[in-house]
Amino acid sequence: MEEEKDLGNAWEYRGCIIPKELYYYIDLQVWVKVNEDGTVSLGITEVGQTRAGKILHIRVKPEGKEVSKGKPVATLESGKWAGPIPALVEGKIVDVNEKVLDSPEILNLDPYGEWIVKLKPLSEETLKRDLSELVSGEKAYEEMKNYIGEWDIICMKCVEEELYKRKPEKSLRPQDRHVILLTATWCSASQEADAMWRRFKEELGFKYEALDVETPEGRFWVTKFLIKSVPTTIVDRNIAFVGVPKEEEIRELIT
Repeated sequence: MEEEKDLGNAWEYRGCIIPKELYYYIDLQVWVKVNEDGTVSLGITEVGQTRAGKILHIRVKPEGKEVSKGKPVATLESGKWAGPIPALVEGKIVDVNEKVLDSPEILNLDPYGEWIVKLKPLSEETLKRDLSELVSGEKAYEEMKNYIGEWDIICMKCVEEELYKRKPEKSLRPQDRHVILLTATWCSASQEADAMWRRFKEELGFKYEALDVETPEGRFWVTKFLIKSVPTTIVDRNIAFVGVPKEEEIRELIT
């Protein structure tokens, strides 16, 4: 995997996107964006959603609530973590993202497009003070790279619905095929896909491996194919499915 890229309005490092316009609190992987109307949006980073795993529940303080810097504006629960999301600026909650409340996993799929709350800063002076204690630009990028390296992170998303499928090739017998499923313990769709592939292995007799993306064996395939979503199925050294495949499509591909 190419380690880093400059995408113009963002950097990419080990599959993790780092937008240039945002301010970051690196330790907790939370971002802030200053909006044209003077409010600030707050959300979690792509690194944060990768470390958290599939986000299951989120509770947010109500609109009109005044919060001090560092105090929780929301509480997040995922497959791997539960804890508070702090206010990075002092102010009043003026908007709550209802989409996030209805479908928390949207933060996994679009961590920068979907904010959690919007705050109206207490004053221009307090906003300037609070932003000065965060990092942005090149400094944010360097600190984010250090964080990613320290925790050995490659950014991943949990995909339940099938996003991609490969056209079947009929040149091999089912028992001669080799299927590798890349999984993550925090992604329930991985367990669903694994159970499906194991049933077909018993029926058709192909070689099958389920590899966690956090193991060296799993990382090999993640790096080879620049994989950013789980579950991903590799058949005969080619990506066959991203997401949970349909049973009839598995049968068509393998047989």
